[in-house]
Amino acid sequence: MIPETSLNRGSLVNDHSAPVSGLDAKNNALNSFLASLLTMLKGTHPDSLRKGFQIGYVKGKEAAQTKQEAPPVARKQMVIRLEDARGDVEPRVQFDTLLLDDGRLRITPDIVARFKADALVRLGEDHQPTDEQWKAILSPTTSAVTIGIAGTGKTFVMMLRAIFLHVYLRIPLGEMTILSVTKDCRMDVMAELTHLFGRWGVSLSQEQAWQLVKTPRGALLNLIRSVPPLRDVVPFELLGTIDSGDEDGRAFDPRLTPEQSDMVEKAYQHAYSRSSSFARTVQAVFADAVALPRAAPDNPQLIKYSELGSAQISADEVLTKAVTSAWHSSGHWPILEIDAQLTSLSVMGHAVHVNGYFPPLDAHVVLGFPKGVGRDYCRPGSNTPLYEECLAKRAYLQRFGSQRVIWCDSPEQLSSIVSAAMVLHDTAPRFTARVKGLERPMGIAECLYQTGALIETLGLNPAKAIADLKFMPNDPDAGFFDAAAKFWPMFETFLLEASPKVMTFNRLFLTFGEQGHVNLKAVPTENLAPLRNILTDELQDITIHTGEFVKAVMAENRHRIDVEGVADAVMSVFACGDDFQTAHGTQGATPRYLTDFRKHFPSKGYVLNLLGVNFRSQQGIIFSAHSLILGIPAVSTLAPASAANEDVSPVEVYDLSPATFMRLFDMHYAAGESILILAANPDDYRQLESVVNVAVDRDKADNPDDRQVRVRAAQRSKGLEAGVVIILGDFVAASSTWAKNQVFRAAKTVETDDQSPFDVIQQNELYRLAHISITRARKTCYWLLPKEGPDAVHRLKASTRISGVAGSFIDRR
Repeated sequence: MIPETSLNRGSLVNDHSAPVSGLDAKNNALNSFLASLLTMLKGTHPDSLRKGFQIGYVKGKEAAQTKQEAPPVARKQMVIRLEDARGDVEPRVQFDTLLLDDGRLRITPDIVARFKADALVRLGEDHQPTDEQWKAILSPTTSAVTIGIAGTGKTFVMMLRAIFLHVYLRIPLGEMTILSVTKDCRMDVMAELTHLFGRWGVSLSQEQAWQLVKTPRGALLNLIRSVPPLRDVVPFELLGTIDSGDEDGRAFDPRLTPEQSDMVEKAYQHAYSRSSSFARTVQAVFADAVALPRAAPDNPQLIKYSELGSAQISADEVLTKAVTSAWHSSGHWPILEIDAQLTSLSVMGHAVHVNGYFPPLDAHVVLGFPKGVGRDYCRPGSNTPLYEECLAKRAYLQRFGSQRVIWCDSPEQLSSIVSAAMVLHDTAPRFTARVKGLERPMGIAECLYQTGALIETLGLNPAKAIADLKFMPNDPDAGFFDAAAKFWPMFETFLLEASPKVMTFNRLFLTFGEQGHVNLKAVPTENLAPLRNILTDELQDITIHTGEFVKAVMAENRHRIDVEGVADAVMSVFACGDDFQTAHGTQGATPRYLTDFRKHFPSKGYVLNLLGVNFRSQQGIIFSAHSLILGIPAVSTLAPASAANEDVSPVEVYDLSPATFMRLFDMHYAAGESILILAANPDDYRQLESVVNVAVDRDKADNPDDRQVRVRAAQRSKGLEAGVVIILGDFVAASSTWAKNQVFRAAKTVETDDQSPFDVIQQNELYRLAHISITRARKTCYWLLPKEGPDAVHRLKASTRISGVAGSFIDRR
């Protein structure tokens, strides 16, 4: 029988799935018996084994095919991401920093054609704008700037732009303001604008003209008067003039009115009595100011006299006794407050005698040349005049001495010093400040004010800016600036405590400008509306405070229009200027708003227009003027071409003398020409002041109603013109100061990498002022220059460029 285990290896012998008949059942039983028998006997039946194997193989194959799995299906796993894939940057609101939203004005070809046709009729063929002027007048953008050298018609373009906005674009006059930097320019623009508007049939009343044309100060005052808490505030710069209706004052004119001087003096005394620290600083400054100053080592006069002093030092005791005797004889010596003893100081190993000692100032006193003695008088035993000996002793002490010495040139000077020193415990001393770089002698109180005012005009906090200055050891200016830093906050407090309150214009601009723009929300919309469309002239000469005020006002106007929806109004800014005519950089003005106009007045639309044709001066005048400013950075460096078809005649240079001036003046005055006399600097002008007054008086008598002659400081001559210009004197730089250079470096009013920016500004300003003065002339210009002595101190002067370009000047000296 076949073992069941063996069958399991390859086949199934019994097929239980087939139906069983009767015969088959008998066979199956027999087969089962035989199989069991074989199994017991462990035998094998070959045929059955072969047949069973074949049947099992076939059945197993069939079974395997029926049980085979279906072929695998390729499946791709799907992943769904539920996180935000738009970025993981923190959401943040963005702000629109544009001052003007709409980029273009609604100007159609029909409007342009109508304006040009009207201009042809109303201005006449000989007064038509040039193509480049028309391009500027019709600038399609809301933000536009026009730049041109003197005489190219910038102001004319600005006024026609105003007519275009009002008459053709229907912008109300109540939504326009024309800004002029100074009061004089404002008056000129008002007169000419009234005339032009009249040609277009628009009658401007005097009140309308006053409201339409403003200085930045006037525009600010209009806002201040609309805010109740500030309504009664008086600007410091208008003290003494505001009652007469003056809202402009004298921008860039540092001279104080009597009322201003009085308030500065009171503030100085108040600060002295309130602050012991300030009082001590002032006392130290006073002691240094009344003593002999440290001498400039290269001063030729000082060297000359100090060497004479060295030669006569052996006779110093005799000299001192002779001078003392003269003072004693006149009753001016001794005086009670000074310890009058003839003692000697050791100076460079030599004995130099002094007349006394003054304890309150820890200073020795030396009497100078006695009053009432002739300058040619010689003391017994000397061949040198006493006056010369005194000068020599003073120079010797100044050059070589180290102790504090008060040199007295007059009894009045001595009395003033002693009187002030004896009451220092409760009264601030009055004395002339001694600070490098001053353009004129100045009392200490005014000097403290002027220093703080300049720093504030530069956009800086005076106290902090001075605290950031670095001084060399023993720099005599350090004490003064220390006093200025302490004085300014107390000065402003003193003004605010006055009744009514007083504030400087700088502080008022700051209140509504860059740092105080939030205060503009208090200004009624009707008072802001005139500043929606601003046209400004001489943009190169505005201060940082003025520029930031204009920007803040424009931003507030746009906020009210776009956010608060107060009106559907047009906004625009149109500026004119010439960075070659920056005349007040040393006084705090900056050309940045002109040179970087697009940055400071951002808008969707912007255009720059350049003017190149000069309508005032003949070509020789232009050539002379432009030769002085070659190399100075500017937006446009092209010299304009003259529109006048006249003979080319450069500027003529003569020596400064009364005879030369009168000869030139008489020649042109007799010919009936208009004459403009410009003073380049006060010192040179004083040499001819008497003859200039004679000329002016003659004009007053001959032409009382239509004056032919005008006299101005050159720095205040912009906007003026005449057939003949006579410039008196040279344009001279003040001495360089380390402190001013540091302050101007902090202010960054001009773009320069130079570590002495004030010196750069001052140097370029000299040439610009000469350029401005020359370009006031239509036909003829004379420049009268003083002769320079061999011992003159070297100073930077504009006239050094006269010989720079061949043929640019005719030098007749």
